Amino acid sequence: MNLIPNPRILIVEDEKTMATILSEQLKKYGAEIRVETNGRDGVRATFEFDPDLVIADLNMPLLRGDEMVKEVRNKGFKKPIIILTGYGDEELMVQALAYDVFDFLDKPVPKEIFNAIVQKALRHVYTCLQQEAMIEELQELYEKAGGKPLSRQELEKRADIKIRNSRKNRR
Repeated sequence: MNLIPNPRILIVEDEKTMATILSEQLKKYGAEIRVETNGRDGVRATFEFDPDLVIADLNMPLLRGDEMVKEVRNKGFKKPIIILTGYGDEELMVQALAYDVFDFLDKPVPKEIFNAIVQKALRHVYTCLQQEAMIEELQELYEKAGGKPLSRQELEKRADIKIRNSRKNRR
């Protein structure tokens, strides 16, 4: 089940064969896919393309995957980033995780695991979009009712409660 119709996915991978394999696997999500071959172009594309999900290799020319993550996070990109590596470098993995990487996978990644992680990341994006819409709706309701403006933190808390209740009602 794909909650986001035609998700935008950025692949940052310097190995053409791997980029092609990933692209083919992601086509089943109806994804609009963009491929970049180095971390520097990956940073630029993150803000030009505005993807729902970024999948990046760890070891790339011009800018490693962990450095790319650090740069895009410092510039405000909040959506999920999955890092792939063929080298299993634990120190670089720890550095990448420090910048809120959604997941860190060793290549070659079994297709079933890759697909499950992508689905989980896209569900996360969908939930965030749902929460943002709920926050806007709550703010409008409070303003129309003449209530005092609520803090972002209070709106997020109330939106989370409303989302959880709507999930319970669907079951």
